[in-house]
Amino acid sequence: MSDVSLQLVREFFELNNFTVLMKRKHQLQKYDPEGEQNIELLITNLSETDVPETDQLVLDLESLATLRRGIVDVKGWHTEIFYPSLLERDALYSFVRRETLEYAGRAFGSDQFSKIMVLSELPKSGPMRARSEEVLKEKGVDHVLEFRFILRTLVSRAHVNNNYTESDTLQMLRLVKRYGLIRDSQMEFDFP
Repeated sequence: MSDVSLQLVREFFELNNFTVLMKRKHQLQKYDPEGEQNIELLITNLSETDVPETDQLVLDLESLATLRRGIVDVKGWHTEIFYPSLLERDALYSFVRRETLEYAGRAFGSDQFSKIMVLSELPKSGPMRARSEEVLKEKGVDHVLEFRFILRTLVSRAHVNNNYTESDTLQMLRLVKRYGLIRDSQMEFDFP
């Protein structure tokens, strides 16, 4: 997975008021606690809310705000649609294995956290989408974020008149908008 995909996801969570701990991958993982290498991001929501956590599988901004903490696995496979046949592969789910969940529980000091998978996209609708969602739940995934949603959110939050010195991602999006390569009106339409 590309570091760009991971960085986009990190920026997305930070813009939505989450603290993010990015787990660095090491060549020598034998010194890492069991399960730690399977986690890419640990997130904690800084906003206090009395709203119960959502059970919605595919997150939007409203349901995202209800999450308190979670572990995030990023599948930056941007050429793939995650059909059931792909999602049925056990290799995709190392971040929900027992030892990984135990490590996350120790890191959070609680076993109350969500398991979130970020992926390119699910099938648009119909039985394929329903089966994909069913497989994800069966495998232990609580929530999904699609890259299209993450990118749209980041683009909408980048303003031409702001200078984002602390974020290369937002600065790049600002410049792309500033020079007319992306226009705000484009975001109103769902392009295939």
